[in-house]
Amino acid sequence: MGSVVQALHERLRKQGGLVVALFVAMLFVSFISGEQLLAASAKETFKLKASLSSLEVAVGKETALPVISVVYSDGRTVDVTKDVTWHTSSQLLVVSGGKVKGMAASSETLKASYNNKTISVKVKILDDFANYEIVPSSITIGAGSSTTIKVNGIYASGKKVSLGSKVKWTSGNGQVATVRGTAVKGIAEGTTNLVGTFRDRTFQIPVKVTPKMKKLVVTPARMNLSTGQSASFTVQAVYEGGKITDVTTQAVIKTSKAVVQVSAGQVRAVSPGSATVSVSFGGKTASISVKVNEQLTSYNLETTSTNLIAGATKQIKLFGVYSSGKKITLHQHIQWKSNNESVAKVSKSGTIKAIGEGSTIVVGTYQGRTFEVSVNVSPKLVKLTVSPTKMKLAANQASTYQVNAVYSGGKTVNVTSQAIVKISKSIVKVENGTVTALSKGTTSVKFIYGGKSASLSVTVLK
Repeated sequence: MGSVVQALHERLRKQGGLVVALFVAMLFVSFISGEQLLAASAKETFKLKASLSSLEVAVGKETALPVISVVYSDGRTVDVTKDVTWHTSSQLLVVSGGKVKGMAASSETLKASYNNKTISVKVKILDDFANYEIVPSSITIGAGSSTTIKVNGIYASGKKVSLGSKVKWTSGNGQVATVRGTAVKGIAEGTTNLVGTFRDRTFQIPVKVTPKMKKLVVTPARMNLSTGQSASFTVQAVYEGGKITDVTTQAVIKTSKAVVQVSAGQVRAVSPGSATVSVSFGGKTASISVKVNEQLTSYNLETTSTNLIAGATKQIKLFGVYSSGKKITLHQHIQWKSNNESVAKVSKSGTIKAIGEGSTIVVGTYQGRTFEVSVNVSPKLVKLTVSPTKMKLAANQASTYQVNAVYSGGKTVNVTSQAIVKISKSIVKVENGTVTALSKGTTSVKFIYGGKSASLSVTVLK
């Protein structure tokens, strides 16, 4: 090749093409350099890299082949997926159109060859799922709170398999909620949808993001049940700004022990023991302490009616008796309610407080049983008066008096015949509102009623 160039150079020189000669010389140098680069390239080392070291494919389903790249020693990477030759370990794997299809459940190997290099990818062919289970099916979450998604694949046999991060989730609106792996986080109030993909299936979960939740409240916080009995509860989410929402049917409920069974808003006692029912919603939790006793055979309500003065209190007492004869206090575990709170109110523990004159009924419910206490409230006695307060009588002379009870609100009632009479000296006879003088002297007649008293001074003359 050198002689050819020299001859060409001589010819051009003779023609006076000095500049052209120089150009040809430069071209020759470039040609030689190109040959050297090609030779170096031919000797350059590389390795093959697959985007997946293993993959799963369902029987009868297709999935995309892994991406195959050439990685050179200097770090350069080139996608050669379209140029590789694919080989399968058996006829149970079929490669076509950039996809691989599994024909029957098995473990196989897929090989990709390129320029005398080969890389292997393990392939697991699985029976397809008959159904899928998504928990939860919808999400309500407070801004700033997080929760997780769980997807189970269910075979025809009923066996469940957790798919975990194999399901790829995306959020329809990242300004409302985000998703990473299986973790969902509420960002700002609003609604959106999460879309998950697995093989050729697509899942969708509606998401509602509420204002930031302050706390979760479950009512009641304690339960005392007998085996076979059920009780209801409510779960409320309390948000910033004071908004309260009933989330009983949306909360996730778990029990620490199998002595109870739980569902949305219901606890059923199964066997004697204690358990804690945990309620979760929007990243907050609350709990119910449950005690399960043996079956009660009878109940004993000590008081079915009571008379109270306004301002007074009375504790309702209710007991249950087990088949073994053991007695248990129930009144503190019952939901009590007054039919008229302007007459009497009742606390959660069953303490009645008389408010104003009148009658009402306090009702309690326990395990489907109803208990009633009649309450009569009298006005509060302020004072007792007697009229007149002084008498002067001759021997054997008689005079009348009247004892009045004065109540709150100004009501006055004649209680002459009901008041207790006490005489300091027996020089007079007091009966049915009449004082009769017996002998000379001075005495004091004291009248007592409702915890109050009043006195009458009597002087008997000669």
